[in-house]
Amino acid sequence: MTNDYFLKIMRCAACGADHPAEAKRCPACGERTNRKPRRREPVEEIDSPFGRRTDSRQAAALRAYRCAVLSLIPLAGLLLGPAAIVLAVMAWREGLRDPAAKASGYVVAALLLGLAALLGNAAGVALMVMGLSGGP
Repeated sequence: MTNDYFLKIMRCAACGADHPAEAKRCPACGERTNRKPRRREPVEEIDSPFGRRTDSRQAAALRAYRCAVLSLIPLAGLLLGPAAIVLAVMAWREGLRDPAAKASGYVVAALLLGLAALLGNAAGVALMVMGLSGGP
């Protein structure tokens, strides 16, 4: 067995080539081997429903989801809740017509959030009216 088997191999931070750990410079690019690795470039496409998207195939579903999240604001849910439900149904229908536009996760979330916001806000307003009128 040779000593080459136990050689420690490192990766160059500049070009990614393999080199022996004791090497002062990378044999491929000539860069010093003790320099810190470069930071990764930022990801171009943000995987967030609130980040900018270059892909507009799911725009209707994302619009419904955003509207549903905004409907969680007290009293705004009375208007935005039904709007989110309508937008989610429209996005669902668009997903049935065009499979590339299908974003069922956002559609289901928009439906559930919109419905919850509508019911919660309606119940809150009803309780406020009953409290102000000295109801049952």
